[in-house]
Amino acid sequence: MPDDRLIREIADAITAHMVWKQRLIDAITSGQLRFSPIAAGSDRECAFGKWLLADKLDPQVKASRPYAVVQRLHTAFHRTAGKILTDVEQGRIKDAQLALSREFEAQSDLLIRALQKWRRELVG
Repeated sequence: MPDDRLIREIADAITAHMVWKQRLIDAITSGQLRFSPIAAGSDRECAFGKWLLADKLDPQVKASRPYAVVQRLHTAFHRTAGKILTDVEQGRIKDAQLALSREFEAQSDLLIRALQKWRRELVG
C-alpha cells in the first residue's frame, strides 16, 4: 500500500514549486522582493524542504534513489531562485532574466518531472 502522506507531500511540492516561476517573474518585473534571496535560496525554508529533510521521514524513503534525485534537484532549484533574487536586489535585471530563462526553467522542469515520476512510482 502506498504511503498516502508521502504522495500528498509530493503532490503539494509540485504545485508549490510551480508557483516559484511566477514569483521570480514578479520580482524581476517589479523590482520588489517578497522573499529574501537567502530564504529563497535555501532548500530548508519551504514546507517541502522542511518535510524532505526532517528526521522523522522514514529512513527507507531517505535511502531511495527517487529521494536522492529529488533532494539534489530541489537544492539546485532553490540555489538558482536565490541567485535570481540576489540579481534583482542588486539591480542586475538582465542577469536575473537570463538565469530565469536558462538555469531556473531547466532546473524547475527537472525537479517537477522527478517529483511526478516519484509520485507515479508510489501510486503504482
